[in-house]
Amino acid sequence: MSEMSLARWRLQETEFFLREMKIESESDDLIKEIRDVVGDKVGNLKNVSKALDDAKNHKRAIKVIREFYYYFDAFLCAFRSITWVMKHEFESIDGFSDWYSTMEIALRKDDEMRLLKTARDFTLHENIIPTCRERTIKIYEDKITPDVFCDIFWHITENIKKDKEVAKIPAIDSIIQQDIVTMCSNCVTKMEKIVSECEQKFLYSK
Repeated sequence: MSEMSLARWRLQETEFFLREMKIESESDDLIKEIRDVVGDKVGNLKNVSKALDDAKNHKRAIKVIREFYYYFDAFLCAFRSITWVMKHEFESIDGFSDWYSTMEIALRKDDEMRLLKTARDFTLHENIIPTCRERTIKIYEDKITPDVFCDIFWHITENIKKDKEVAKIPAIDSIIQQDIVTMCSNCVTKMEKIVSECEQKFLYSK
């Protein structure tokens, strides 16, 4: 069994929370409700609208929102800790400090990575991250069996820009329009490359 760095362990923890965020985004009982409506009365948009309204007021809608945020908050904390434990584990090895400094400069220039760091500080010291869940509903009535497509999209709201550090991020307007899960996945991919490079250079020099 190959040795694993502490940073790799934290990265895997982060990936676990990201998977749970995806599950909360994709497993929505509303899809089944609308499918039932479409199947029973094709073309009756009032019934679809009623299904949406009922779901909005249902306790499970609140539960899904809360659980998504719980995992998002845990993701932010775990993700932020990766470079901390990396520095603690390898800082005594020759060459690591220079490599780490170069890596930190690159991270500061990456607006997505910068937002996740700032968001973690915000949620730890100030308030919950303001998020919004949106749905795109498409009903296909031209099939033999009508069906519905429901795309669930989570994004950070404009209110996050009230934080001075967030407001300094150059591409913040476009970033907060992204799906949160997609943005986090992008950052995990970037961090995986950093962790792999760190292990290749320093893991067996301890």
